[in-house]
Amino acid sequence: MRHKIILLTIIVFSMIAGVSAQTVADVEVSDPKFVWNIYSKYNVGTPNPASRDRAALSFDPLQEISAGFRNTGIKPIKKISWEFITHKVDAPTEIEYVYTASSKIDIAPGETVRLSKTGVFLTRGAKPEARVFRIEYADGSLWEGARTKN
Repeated sequence: MRHKIILLTIIVFSMIAGVSAQTVADVEVSDPKFVWNIYSKYNVGTPNPASRDRAALSFDPLQEISAGFRNTGIKPIKKISWEFITHKVDAPTEIEYVYTASSKIDIAPGETVRLSKTGVFLTRGAKPEARVFRIEYADGSLWEGARTKN
């Protein structure tokens, strides 16, 4: 009976550790970025020295969150669900907001892609992070991890 309890305890702890882990062996996440106004890279909505006679277009700033995702596994990926996490400026250990995105994109083994999501009124925060919480592979298999609570 004692051996059964020990074995059951080991199984339960293994399950808890597997569910709560955010490390994904098959995907490496890097370089999370937050862009405040993506129009500025196209010189839209800002005065243009070459066109002084035209009034600048007025747009609400459109923000973009993005990160690099590298398939380090042996199976091709067809969809990634991911989170972009911002932390409070005055308390960097506390989560300010968690944005979620799903990207249907084929990522071959060894390939790196930059995935992004745009929106209005996204919060910049401090210390951006990106994490994967679900992967759908081309062979139909699925990996799911824990999501960040905010």
